[in-house]
Amino acid sequence: MPLNPCIEYGLLISIVLPLKPSCLWPMFQDKAGSGSLMLDSKKQYQIKHWLEQTADAAHEQVAISLRDDPFQFGPWGDQLSMYKFLFLDSTAGLSALTMSDLAPAANEPTVSVNWALPMSGAAQGILFQRIRKQFERATAIIAEPQDRKRYRMAEEDLLNLRNLVCLWQQIKVFCSTRVGNYTELESAICNGNSKDHELQVLLDARPAQFAVSMLPCAQKEALQAARSQEEGATMEVEKERLAVREARWAFFKNALQRDQEKLRLAEDAPAKLESLKHRKQIAWKLEQAKIGEKVVKSYREKYLRTDLVSKPELVQQKVNEYRSFVVSWQK
Repeated sequence: MPLNPCIEYGLLISIVLPLKPSCLWPMFQDKAGSGSLMLDSKKQYQIKHWLEQTADAAHEQVAISLRDDPFQFGPWGDQLSMYKFLFLDSTAGLSALTMSDLAPAANEPTVSVNWALPMSGAAQGILFQRIRKQFERATAIIAEPQDRKRYRMAEEDLLNLRNLVCLWQQIKVFCSTRVGNYTELESAICNGNSKDHELQVLLDARPAQFAVSMLPCAQKEALQAARSQEEGATMEVEKERLAVREARWAFFKNALQRDQEKLRLAEDAPAKLESLKHRKQIAWKLEQAKIGEKVVKSYREKYLRTDLVSKPELVQQKVNEYRSFVVSWQK
């Protein structure tokens, strides 16, 4: 007896998820072969999403849900498989708002946000984990599996959750180094909706640049960090200003000391000039004395005769001889 189409499709998905697309896609294209599965274009479109545009992390979440319920009774189903915005390479088509209500604090670090919000493998893994856990919480007290389908997320909620997750995937690395309770924040976003309002504020304002102060839970801490950074920068500027002032004061003192030394040299210059002049005069007089002594000595040796007498009374005789010599020479 043939299986119910919903159960048959759930079994098909549970079989093909662990396999690679290259080995299954030819089977889906063969619609007339013996033993082949007859799939219409809608189901082919859905299967293509699961095989070609689903990351391994998302496949793991689907595999976890299949442990309790068939695919058609779980959080997924045919309708979710048709939503292209839940799969890889999809975009939200949003853009930054020029007049955004959010702005970073003065001198606060920022990071650019791509508001097209492309879906990455990591973001899809978080998204499917959120879908699965939210479905499990909503159906925790529902006994019959077929009644649980009513608690699946609506398309609008899925789209909003998808945008929140893609936004978080872009800013999580930036937040990891600047948010003190980052581990708690990441766990809340990946496992539940207790922190969705933090990202919803960003999603509604769509600023071109993201700063941690835009998150309500981290605003106080971010502003304190920005203020501390600004105060640190101000202190650095003040230190540099004081260093420049000290350098200028040291230069002024050295210049003043040099000027005072020059003034002392100017004050001592007349005395030094007099001393130099006196030394030159003394040297000149000594030189003249030597020259005079030399001239007198030469003159004495050439024109004067000296005789030694043993007694004073013999001097007159010598004088008389000199006189007779001089008188005769004059004649």
